[in-house]
Amino acid sequence: MMRLILMFVCGKTPYPLLVVAILFWPLASLVAQDLDSIGTAPPLTLYGSVGASLIGYSADGIDERREPLSWTVNGALNASIYEIDIPIDFILSEQEREFRQPFNRVGLSPSYKWARIHLGYRALNFSDYTLGGTTFLGGGVELTPGPLRIVGMYGRFQRAVEEDTTQEFVLPAYERWGYGGKIAYEGGGSDIGLIWFRAWDDSSSLSRQPTTVDIRPQENTVIGSTLEFDIVPNHFRFESEGAASILTRDIRSAPSDTTDIPSIANDIQTVRNSTTLTLAAKLGLRYTSNDFSARLGYERIEPEYESLGAYYFTTDVERFTLEPSFNLFEQRLRVSGSVGLERDNILETKLAQTNRVIGSALVGWDPGQTFGIDASYLNYSTGQVAGREPINDTIAVRNVSQSASLAPRLLFVGEKTNHFITVVGNLQDYTDKNAFTGELADSRSLTGNLIYNLAFVQTPLSTGASLLYSETTTGEVLTTSVGGSVNGSAGLFGSSLSLGASVGYTRTTQQFNTVETSADVLNENLNASYRLSDADLLTFTLYATQSSGNLSLNSDFNELTGVLSYSRSFSLRVGDKEEETP
Repeated sequence: MMRLILMFVCGKTPYPLLVVAILFWPLASLVAQDLDSIGTAPPLTLYGSVGASLIGYSADGIDERREPLSWTVNGALNASIYEIDIPIDFILSEQEREFRQPFNRVGLSPSYKWARIHLGYRALNFSDYTLGGTTFLGGGVELTPGPLRIVGMYGRFQRAVEEDTTQEFVLPAYERWGYGGKIAYEGGGSDIGLIWFRAWDDSSSLSRQPTTVDIRPQENTVIGSTLEFDIVPNHFRFESEGAASILTRDIRSAPSDTTDIPSIANDIQTVRNSTTLTLAAKLGLRYTSNDFSARLGYERIEPEYESLGAYYFTTDVERFTLEPSFNLFEQRLRVSGSVGLERDNILETKLAQTNRVIGSALVGWDPGQTFGIDASYLNYSTGQVAGREPINDTIAVRNVSQSASLAPRLLFVGEKTNHFITVVGNLQDYTDKNAFTGELADSRSLTGNLIYNLAFVQTPLSTGASLLYSETTTGEVLTTSVGGSVNGSAGLFGSSLSLGASVGYTRTTQQFNTVETSADVLNENLNASYRLSDADLLTFTLYATQSSGNLSLNSDFNELTGVLSYSRSFSLRVGDKEEETP
């Protein structure tokens, strides 16, 4: 094993051989060391579920949104062979299109004591700025002997997709591979971790160069760290995370001798004309007590920071946040909120700088079982100041975005019936402070929902209804929606058969000056499920939509979707010395 690692460091061993060795060596060693104790557990246990769905679809008046006939098979199982735990999940579908990540996926993560391996389609999270939960096809290993944690992975992050000009939704992509590792110490209230991640595109994986300008083969190396520790145990805790990313946006560009990037970067990957070195970091100080907690945070992400192992996040941003929360009256009153200051242009390279003030508050009050209320408020205030050049008031961005919600509720619990009533109100307001654009950009939206549900305690019957009203004003356009729905469900034959249905209607009108347009939409839903046995369930659902009017070019259409599903759950123990359960 050590010989393979040394060969890898010297660049003399193929990745697949190293991966196989890394993945199976820890688990095989553990099993070999514990063969004597392995017979104390049942030879095989299996629990989880598998399911299959057949979907039919038709549409008239609009372009079809999916295939006329499609199917899906999925499952989430956990098998144990003696003391080896093997979680397995998979999804198979006819919807296998030419996308960067396929729909069809199979993955498993066997573990034995403190060793776990990952095979197939998996996702690991080293940190937000390095490998942050991106799905890959390959293998990984997690070792947690005591406070030490060692994680490694190797696999394909993106498959090659040829350009197809007849399919606009299919984006071309180069095949992307990568590997990474994290070593961390987690004990005594302290977490310290070092991270290495590297990914690259295969420039020869496409038969022809994409015409899309921003599709280029890339290369990326990210070095990161995490650090957390208790200042005062159970009260004050420090949190931090940082990373440096070397990203080459086109590996075909010429090597560069720039002095903007330290020369040591060339020892990691070749610095080219399209290479950038960017940094990201965040710090936090958290206080916790019985009924009060607060977090003071700071985050800074440089412009164009990117890791090929993480999904998209905002860059060129510096923010300070304070997030307090507390409970009163034996947790019947809950209050939380946050206030933050945010700006861009952190490298002083933009012509103008945008500043933002962010505030939010959440309040929940439950004085008793019958009555409760939740309320929230959110405010974004944005303004621009001069950067490298004086700012022009005619194009300067200054706006305030606010939203508020209020949701009181009533619950009446009786011996025969339960009644639930709630009203949900939402207000959203956007005000453009620029005198030249505000008149057409200002908008306000008010929405109200009244919801009622009735459940019978002694019989599996329930029914409900809802009413909707919304009004949105944007510039000189007024849009109003009014609607309602009713629903009901019942259980028959000892709840072996469940039936449900709902009908909803919405009328939307739009007025611009003296011109008024409208659309009427009717939605119906029918569903039925039948339990064939304790483990087998058959379900059928039908969705229908009828729309008419002149609100838009696609206001007149009919749409129908039917879904037939079957699922089976497993709870199996084979070879238990005390009890055999089929």
